[in-house]
Amino acid sequence: MWGFKREWKQVVNSSDLISYELTTKELHVRLEARKDEENSWTVFKTYFDNASLNITQEYRTGTLEEVQQLLSFLQKERLLTKKELYQQKMQHAKKVHIKFKRHFKDYNVEKWNFAVNDDNYENVVYVRDADVSDVSIILHEKNKPLEANILYELRAVLGFDTSDLDVRQELYYYTTRSDAYQKNKKLGLFLGNFEMGFDPQDEK
Repeated sequence: MWGFKREWKQVVNSSDLISYELTTKELHVRLEARKDEENSWTVFKTYFDNASLNITQEYRTGTLEEVQQLLSFLQKERLLTKKELYQQKMQHAKKVHIKFKRHFKDYNVEKWNFAVNDDNYENVVYVRDADVSDVSIILHEKNKPLEANILYELRAVLGFDTSDLDVRQELYYYTTRSDAYQKNKKLGLFLGNFEMGFDPQDEK
């Protein structure tokens, strides 16, 4: 796509910050991994130009080994074009509307089906309460362009942004209900034979 392969240049490599940069004809791309006070890591992939474009993708992970694997993965994945980035920026500016239906609630786990923008109730969120709340979100592949907006709305509606509890979030995508669920962007992991559990009454 860029005519020839360009190499990532390591800028910083310290105990709490790892940074790489790559410059193409159209864009600058920066990868940064920052260690926080809880000894977990946040990884940022930022696209920017010399004008007004600035888009950041954010990932969270645990150990230094996982950080290094994620950085390696992000360096190898296809870079977005300027046109794709502007389209993504327009998508992120759109407000999404989410409607929920509770599927079940057990002792320490509950499942919600939810619709995005008046579509079918074909997306799922599982919440497991423990010392660390595990949140598993399963989205239909068609909702991928609205990923950031959907996650923002889910965190707000489910109260994770104001909760004092630690929250561990995992995001998966599927294309048909018989598919295995591919874990989003994180090293090609899979959720195995996870059961979606759709019922006819869950459909709009």
